[in-house]
Amino acid sequence: MEIWNNVLALLTLLVTVIIGTAKITWTLAQAIFRDSHRAKHDSKK
Repeated sequence: MEIWNNVLALLTLLVTVIIGTAKITWTLAQAIFRDSHRAKHDSKK
């Protein structure tokens, strides 16, 4: 049972790292692309 506890702990750590990395990446992407890549709508034609 000790092996399963170690495996579960490693999987939990891995998932935590992946989620943390995704949150950091999302935050950086929002900060970088906040003012650019906006769709331009020309309604006065």
